[in-house]
Amino acid sequence: MSGRGRTPKASGRAPLPDPTEAGAGELRKSGATRRRIMNAAVHCLAHYGYAGTNAVTVAEQADMTRSAMLYHFPTRMALIEATVHFVMRERIAKFEAIVSHIEHGPDWRHQAIEIAWAQNQTDDYKAYCELANAARTDPDLAAVFEPAMDAYDRARRETAALLFSPAEQAAEGFHLRRDITRFLLDGIACHGWFAEDGPIRVSAMIEFLKALTDDKGGRTLLRQASERAAESAARAQGGKVAPLKPTRGGSPPRKETAASAAARRRRAGQ
Repeated sequence: MSGRGRTPKASGRAPLPDPTEAGAGELRKSGATRRRIMNAAVHCLAHYGYAGTNAVTVAEQADMTRSAMLYHFPTRMALIEATVHFVMRERIAKFEAIVSHIEHGPDWRHQAIEIAWAQNQTDDYKAYCELANAARTDPDLAAVFEPAMDAYDRARRETAALLFSPAEQAAEGFHLRRDITRFLLDGIACHGWFAEDGPIRVSAMIEFLKALTDDKGGRTLLRQASERAAESAARAQGGKVAPLKPTRGGSPPRKETAASAAARRRRAGQ
C-alpha cells in the first residue's frame, strides 16, 4: 500500500486510445510489435527530433523492415498520432506512479518533486517536448496534440483528486502548487540552457519549489497569488468571482487555436 494510502483507478480518466492494442482480427503478438514501434518512435523523437522521425528511422530503430512497420502505421501522420497518444498515456501512468508510491512522511512533497524532475530526463519527456514544439507550427500535428494534451491535463488533475486526502486538497494553493511545480520543472527540462553554473542554478530552483510547498512563507505566497488571480478575474468579467478552490472536476476545455481549426476543417473536407 502506498504512503498516500489511495490507489487510482485507471479507467475513465485518460480517454486516449491505446496505440499498442492489437486491432480486430490481429494476432496477440501484434500488440507487442506496436509497442516496439512506439518505443522506437519515442527514441527517434528524443534523439533525432521531430523532423528526423519517420518510417525509415523508426523501422531501423525498431529493427524491422519498413514494410512491416507500415502494416501497422501506413503513413507518417498515423505513426505520429499514435506516438502522441502513447507518450501522453505513458506520462499519465508515470505521474500516477509518482504520487501513489511515495511513502508518507514529513518530506513526501520533496520526494515527489525530485522524482518528477528525474522523470523529466527520460526519452518520454524529451519526445513530448519535441511534439509540443512542433505542434506550434504544424496544424495537422496540433489537431492531434491539443486534444491529447487536454486529456493529459485533466487526468493529472483527477489523479490528484483521487490520491490526495480531502484535507490536503483543501489546503490553500493546492492546485496552484501543483501547477507551479509541474510547469517550472517542465520549463527547466525543455529550455534549461545555462551558460555557466547550470547544476547549481537548477538545484536552487528545485530547492525553491520545496520551500514553496512546505514553508509558511511559501504557503502565504500561494494564498496571495490565488486571491489576486480571483480578483483579476472578477475585474475582467465585471462581476464578483469566488476565490479559487480545489475541485475534483477536470479543467475547462481549451480554446481551439487557428492552426488546429484549419486542420480540422481540412480533415472534414476530405
